[in-house]
Amino acid sequence: MGLMVTREDGTTYNLKLASFNLGASEPYGNGDWYAWGETITYYSSLQSAEWKTRDGAPLQYSWDSYIYTKNSYNTLTKYCYNTERWAKYWAGSEAEPDGLTELLPDDDVAHVKLGGKWRMPTSQELQAVVNAIKDTENYLWEKISVQDAGGIKIKGWKLTRKSSGNSVFFPAAGFCFGKETGIMADETGAYWSSSLYSSSTEPSNAAAINLNGSNANMIGDGRFRGKSIRPVCD
Repeated sequence: MGLMVTREDGTTYNLKLASFNLGASEPYGNGDWYAWGETITYYSSLQSAEWKTRDGAPLQYSWDSYIYTKNSYNTLTKYCYNTERWAKYWAGSEAEPDGLTELLPDDDVAHVKLGGKWRMPTSQELQAVVNAIKDTENYLWEKISVQDAGGIKIKGWKLTRKSSGNSVFFPAAGFCFGKETGIMADETGAYWSSSLYSSSTEPSNAAAINLNGSNANMIGDGRFRGKSIRPVCD
């Protein structure tokens, strides 16, 4: 399914949304959860609750495990606004913050896994999804229950363009915190963008879309949390 996105200069382009979440094999699968900017899941297997390690330490969805900090939200080693206000959060090897606000291709898990032009959506592109959800004249947004290929019931939301009937499904896969996965699954969909949230908020927060009930909103959340990824290309 495609969405029209307007650039800051007023021009528009067609954004293609992947049919399913990263890590899923069909539209109704939940897929995997990733911390922002990480290209691996922290778990090896959900069925047996096996967790990976880094430098000998077990990984979990917390600041202690997150790759771009030194164990806390205010010791960032990559992706930090280069402003006086947020320089105190910088703990990288260079003297000043790197000023990076968008994930580089090597840190974009959708691009790393899928290659080509596939990538994570920017915050502006996720806002276009929110705008479509709230555009009830042109789109239908409904919560539905479906069965995946294995017969497991999956809850989520279907966004349908009324003029064409084209639709895309967003599973309510929940999110991850610590060693808990799928928190609030069936109730919440949490999807990362490739962007830091806002220069007016701490650079430890990245922009995400939060789907809950009939609502869809852009939020800023701690980069260590595990969220779903919906790949896009243009």
